[in-house]
Amino acid sequence: MSMNEEPIVIVGTGDFGRALATRLHRFGFKVVLGSRNPSTVETKVIPLLVDVLENKEALQRGNIIIFAVHRQSYEALANEYRDMLKQKIVVDVNNPQTSKKGDQSSGEYLASLLPESKVVKAFNASVARSVGKFRVQPLLNFNYQVLSKGFVG
Repeated sequence: MSMNEEPIVIVGTGDFGRALATRLHRFGFKVVLGSRNPSTVETKVIPLLVDVLENKEALQRGNIIIFAVHRQSYEALANEYRDMLKQKIVVDVNNPQTSKKGDQSSGEYLASLLPESKVVKAFNASVARSVGKFRVQPLLNFNYQVLSKGFVG
């Protein structure tokens, strides 16, 4: 299966999740959005070919999972779907509003909750409207740092 055939799963249908889904779809990637309540998602701002499913069903569709939710949701999502996320690439796109010296980053926190997943941190300071305006095709065959295997400084 080529990279463009297996969907990229985005958990979270807020501004960032929708912007990322739209951009990836425009570049030819199959995208599935996961939501707690798919029937309430505002579909007029999402491309018609992007499926919006309940989180559990969405997570079964792909091996690249993007968490586009608030950090406060990580523990509940990890507890509920930890087994489904084993050995999958889980991308943290959270941008915390404040940071205290010594605190774990959201990526490190997510990696601690999902020790059998390959957790990657992305979009450190990007906002939804900038993601929607990317003019270059995203590269998904890049080298990345897996946070659950230790920090490389």
